[in-house]
Amino acid sequence: MTDCAICGETFRIARSTQRYCTKQCYAESRKRRYQFRQDLDWHGNCMLCGNLYPLKRGARSRCQNPECLKRDQVLRVSAAKGAARVRARGGIVEQVNLRAVLARDRGICHVCDEPVRRIGERGPDLLTFDHVVPVSEGGSHTMENLAVCHDGCQSRK
Repeated sequence: MTDCAICGETFRIARSTQRYCTKQCYAESRKRRYQFRQDLDWHGNCMLCGNLYPLKRGARSRCQNPECLKRDQVLRVSAAKGAARVRARGGIVEQVNLRAVLARDRGICHVCDEPVRRIGERGPDLLTFDHVVPVSEGGSHTMENLAVCHDGCQSRK
């Protein structure tokens, strides 16, 4: 015997995980749960443009700005290629969170210590991520070895 989580009525449980006495109480619990989520102002900050965007339940949410979507795809492909190069050389590869790297470096290029431009047309001041110790010299694909960099600084390096 246990008490219903919604109405408080005592009932006999059929399963050890059962929390509600009837289907109506279960439906009410779902309604309350999702109403609570809707009442919250759930938003994320775009790592590229800084704008707020609504978070969606059950899907990977991201900023819907076309420039951000395009740049985000370029950065993801670039990171995957970097990891593949390290794997081919037998180096260490770990899952990398580009948002965390960007936050850690505060959007400042590690080569010239100037702020990077996060979205827009390609140019020397556009955001890229750089392996501090190059893969060709035995560098790994880890959070510690990745840094924010200008596209132009990375090319010159």
